[in-house]
Amino acid sequence: MIASAEKYKAFNTTLLLEQLAKQEVKPIVSLHLRKGISIYGFIISLDKTDLEGIHVCFQTEATKSLVFFHASDIIAIEVHQPEKIASLLSKGEIPRALNNDEKISLLQLKRWIKAECEALKCKHQDFDILLPMQNLSDTDRLNIKDIIGMVVEAINSVCSDTMGKDAWCVIESLQITLCDKGFSIDKSKSKHINLSIQYQKALSDTLASDIENALLNNL
Repeated sequence: MIASAEKYKAFNTTLLLEQLAKQEVKPIVSLHLRKGISIYGFIISLDKTDLEGIHVCFQTEATKSLVFFHASDIIAIEVHQPEKIASLLSKGEIPRALNNDEKISLLQLKRWIKAECEALKCKHQDFDILLPMQNLSDTDRLNIKDIIGMVVEAINSVCSDTMGKDAWCVIESLQITLCDKGFSIDKSKSKHINLSIQYQKALSDTLASDIENALLNNL
């Protein structure tokens, strides 16, 4: 059995086809078509511009030829090396690709956070980012690093003018905590912000802009 197989989800074939076509790095798949034909390669693009449904452009791995056909001809999609798109195939239950060799230790993460806070000193002399109290797995630490990177970008955007900088300069710390799903920002204490976020699953594609909007609404 493949790693974390219990976390993979069943998909509507058409929906999976659309998601695979959106991947920046195209996964290798076998499409099993009606009349017993199978093709091995990459989904290049889909077309839904007419009333006839979805048309597929497919490139074969062996000959690099392009094949064009209707999506209704597909009876099954076989994904090779599913660990490379584990986050997609698990609908976010697996936070990152299982073959990802990227790692960051807790000490490295703390050093990186310190450097980011130092870089923000031109906007705030005394600002700190606090990590969750829970033990953090490798993927937790990588996701938190991504989240903090988005927070720093949001802070830079907020502080792009004098009004934003004045609003931000009263904030002394930001605490990251774990929640069941999504995220929320709370400034119940005037000088402290709590960012409650589900960092144990895949992060939303819109998270960066969502964090910036939430910060603006809480200052």
